[in-house]
Amino acid sequence: MVDYLWAAAWPTDFDFMTAHGLDVLPEPLLGTPEDLRTLPAKVRGNVDNVLKLADTPRWRSRLNLKLWQRIMRTREARAQVLPLLDAVFNPRTDNSADRRKLLVYLVRR
Repeated sequence: MVDYLWAAAWPTDFDFMTAHGLDVLPEPLLGTPEDLRTLPAKVRGNVDNVLKLADTPRWRSRLNLKLWQRIMRTREARAQVLPLLDAVFNPRTDNSADRRKLLVYLVRR
C-alpha cells in the first residue's frame, strides 16, 4: 500500500495527514481476528484491502503497481487519488465512473 501512496505523491506532512489520513487504518495494534471485528466498517474494509495486497502473488502485485504508476503520472489523476483508490480496491456500481477514469488515465499519452 505504501508503494501505491508513493506513486500518487501522497503528502505525509502532519497537516495533510490529520486532514485526510485519519480513520484510514486502525489506531490500536491488531493482534487477533477478533480485534479486526471491533473496528468501524470503513477501517475494517481498509485493513482487509491491505491484507489482500499482502496475499497477492508477487508477479500480480508488480503488474498492478506498474499500472497504478502509469495512472498516477498526471497531476489530474493524483488530485483524485482517494476516489481512484476506492475504485481499485472497492469496485461497486456507485464508483463505476471512477473506474472508467482509471482506464482513461491508463491509456492517455
